[in-house]
Amino acid sequence: MIIAYITSQFPVPSETFTSGDVLELQKLGHEVYAFGFRPDHPEMDKMILQRGLKYIQIENCSFFGQVHGFFRMLFSPMLSISLFLWLFKLEKSQPKFLLRSLLLVPAFFHILSGLKRIKPDLIHLFWGHYPSILGFLIKKSMPQIPLSMFLGAHDLAAKMNISSYMGKKADFMFTHAEANLPLLEEMGISGSTVTVAHRGIDTESLDKLLSEQPDKKDSRLVLSVGRLQPYKGFDDTLRIFAMLLKNHEDLKLGILGDGPEKDNLIRLAEELGVNKSVHFYGHLPHNEVIRLMAESRLFLFMSRHNGERLPNVIKEAMFCKCICISSDTVGIEELIDYGETGFIVSKTDINTAFSLADQVFSDKFPKLPNAARQAIINNFSRSKSIQHYLDRWSSREYPK
Repeated sequence: MIIAYITSQFPVPSETFTSGDVLELQKLGHEVYAFGFRPDHPEMDKMILQRGLKYIQIENCSFFGQVHGFFRMLFSPMLSISLFLWLFKLEKSQPKFLLRSLLLVPAFFHILSGLKRIKPDLIHLFWGHYPSILGFLIKKSMPQIPLSMFLGAHDLAAKMNISSYMGKKADFMFTHAEANLPLLEEMGISGSTVTVAHRGIDTESLDKLLSEQPDKKDSRLVLSVGRLQPYKGFDDTLRIFAMLLKNHEDLKLGILGDGPEKDNLIRLAEELGVNKSVHFYGHLPHNEVIRLMAESRLFLFMSRHNGERLPNVIKEAMFCKCICISSDTVGIEELIDYGETGFIVSKTDINTAFSLADQVFSDKFPKLPNAARQAIINNFSRSKSIQHYLDRWSSREYPK
């Protein structure tokens, strides 16, 4: 089957899961094209090598692609007019979304041209916000091709009206958490039409990287991973660590990731007097992230972001036998069984997080790491996740 994946940009440092899905489909014998409506990432070539994407056909939208899309727009006046009227009708009450949508129209006309060229068997909108624009174009000009759509993370939190519209028009609708179903219902998308497929991780490849996993009993490493944004809660992570350090002087904290908040976090570490025990690694290759998870005993995820949905980074940490303490993000109870496979605390509740973390380094939860790993193997492997998609896609005949 020829499958076209539509995302914002491919590949992206913070979205290893997109690359993973594409690779899993390729491994199963499908031909996958990845289209992005933004230009190539500056580190695209590096990521292609690191993630084994050499044989995936990638087409992001460059400046010349925008120009090409603009002319395609001009040569399709009726389609362009119907699209603009649709956007104005649905997003006029949200000027910010409307303006961004209008600016992206040429990029989606460019992608539409590419889709007509390759004639895929199925088109999957990996995100359900701005790619809904392309969904509209596909339904108008390529109705014979099945349209699949995901809606579940920041794209769901945005609550764009075009997402609601296309969620009802798509041939296949997916989300990755049961907790998303009430939100989808609020948008007018019936839960009975939605397939919940928990996003999985590549347990097979991780097993190879973890073939010599060290004994964590003596580990003094605490880890936190993510984009360094204010809403990701790394400031709370630093405060928890400062409290921990008073009881366990030899601990080290590793913060993996990059972003605009880095300088502020470095200053906060100095103000808290923990800078000598904190290392900011920046963005690391995935195998290096996994290596550090394998050495870490505790993983802290204190995000305050409303768009979080069962983060893959927590799944990877659990698979690596880290004891995870996570803030109470949407659907997290589907991933973490409190006290059995990890812990959940209220957002910004650094005191409870500290109390639990202190017990981790007092050896209070000896059985939890193995239980966490087994939960990921049982319920969150990438192969099982992708099979949910394939089963759904093959559940009915494609339109002729």
